[in-house]
Amino acid sequence: MKAEKRIYHLKRSEQEVRVNDYNPLLLLLWKANIDVSFTSECSLALADYVSDYVTKAERGHMQDLWQDILDDRGIYSKLFRIGIRCLDS
Repeated sequence: MKAEKRIYHLKRSEQEVRVNDYNPLLLLLWKANIDVSFTSECSLALADYVSDYVTKAERGHMQDLWQDILDDRGIYSKLFRIGIRCLDS
């Protein structure tokens, strides 16, 4: 579990301890999942948050690519599978 770096504390019930930050009004208006995070004017923190959020799906994708590279198939088969994965993403 990662260390807490928040400068705020959200009051939560026992059932919501492991629930991501949310805003009830935004949920009602948007009618879809929304992860809410406070970002101050510190542009580095904002850039870190946005880049981590945008690339979180790519981490698993890169692991799959490495598996394709390291398997025992021939080079053409490896390149074909890597190409297909890149086109799918």
